[in-house]
Amino acid sequence: MRRKIRAIVKKPGEPVGHKITLDNNLRAFQEVVGGPIETVTFLQGMTVICNEEGRNRDLPENFRMMGETIHGAVAVVGVYGEDFTNCPLNMETWKLILQTWGNET
Repeated sequence: MRRKIRAIVKKPGEPVGHKITLDNNLRAFQEVVGGPIETVTFLQGMTVICNEEGRNRDLPENFRMMGETIHGAVAVVGVYGEDFTNCPLNMETWKLILQTWGNET
């Protein structure tokens, strides 16, 4: 497992988000999303890490994803087997994915 990974972090109000390098551990992901994490796979080898209580805690809406509204900050990362790894997306591709889901960027 990689000790640090590259991710795209998108917070509510940001049009697309930004790239960061973060520690590849539960604590770092919990800091990004502000609480317990949940993963939502959206393409093979990629997942969105979000706050599993985002809607119940009334966190601000971030974006729509495959018909669901994601609340609070997220980290977009790659997945290899059971491990998180570097996000394989560039920012332009991420922007196109957000637009495909019906988000304004």
